[in-house]
Amino acid sequence: MLPHNSDIRRHPPRKLEDQQPDYYSKFDFNTIFSDVFKTDSKLIAIGPPFLNLLPTLKSASFFLNSAQVPKEAIEFHEQNRCSRLEIDLAKLSFPVVPEHFTIRCPHFNLSCTVGSSHFDVFRDKNVLVTLSRDNDLEVIRKWIELHVSANKIDAVIFVDNKSSQYSKEELLDTLSGIKGLDVSYLIDWPHLYGPTGGPNQKWDSDFGQHQVWEWTRRRFLEKARTVTVSDVDELPLTESGAPVGEVALKTESGVFAYPMRSVVPRLIPNAEVRDVRLFSDFNYFQPGSTGSNKYTYVPSKLGDSQQLLVHRVDGTVPETPEPTFARHFIGLHRNWRNGTFAYTAESLSTGKGSNCVDTALARVLNQNPESLG
Repeated sequence: MLPHNSDIRRHPPRKLEDQQPDYYSKFDFNTIFSDVFKTDSKLIAIGPPFLNLLPTLKSASFFLNSAQVPKEAIEFHEQNRCSRLEIDLAKLSFPVVPEHFTIRCPHFNLSCTVGSSHFDVFRDKNVLVTLSRDNDLEVIRKWIELHVSANKIDAVIFVDNKSSQYSKEELLDTLSGIKGLDVSYLIDWPHLYGPTGGPNQKWDSDFGQHQVWEWTRRRFLEKARTVTVSDVDELPLTESGAPVGEVALKTESGVFAYPMRSVVPRLIPNAEVRDVRLFSDFNYFQPGSTGSNKYTYVPSKLGDSQQLLVHRVDGTVPETPEPTFARHFIGLHRNWRNGTFAYTAESLSTGKGSNCVDTALARVLNQNPESLG
């Protein structure tokens, strides 16, 4: 990270009239790279977009351990709300096992240790990836169990972004011992999530999630079988009951896209009123109303230049081989973006009303559709 008294920093891309009052407190001015790691052939650094910092970085000197890296071995990739620097280790004239990475220029002298890739840990796994803050522990456990049951997930990367309602030890206990999981990674992500769309819905500064999707892919998931990126209040289900990863494997592009459908905040009959709401408290949806896509991807089918975005994969045409929706449980959503732990839907109505029963969801939640009205 740049020192906070640095003469240079990242300039916000958003005009003043498009900024919300807390924009500057949430914007990442100082992070150059959030993580630096090595693969078999490359050193990769992932961070927020370079923006105005790119000329400074291109003129800087880079070192692996104590040896300077030649310019021809370095590539800068400016992406959508994310950046990637790569050093081709085959182009170095000296043998090296990268342990320390250093950037030197007139403005700063920064150094960090180099991490390792974990490709073999997730080899051939169906992986669930999320970025989470302050979701209820009971909801997290049940969310993973539902994915294991419905989507044959057998590995999880749970990236925690500064939760304050429980300790990392409590979160790790929640992830431990879930039947059907071979691998569970809990990773502390201390970086800024970034400002959301603001008054005019300009989505250009929420760097956190974009970094996480790219970082997990390139440090952990190159050899994974399938990867489902999802929020804890979402559950993608095919109408046929097929796991989403199995459908993704049949796509030409390697990206199985499915629209989001809100599970409205109406309690089913006889739902228990409690402080912590659960998936099984809900089922109803409004027909004909869907939102942006979410997706499951196959790492081996993606090109190196493609980027994982929040609602799509850059460079692919969405493929939806069979009817599928990412169920978005509005009643479970916490208002963490505004700095509170309250539910976004503060009050809940009861009964179906003008909504419909989601029979595929009822099957997964062991609900009786007839009892729901």
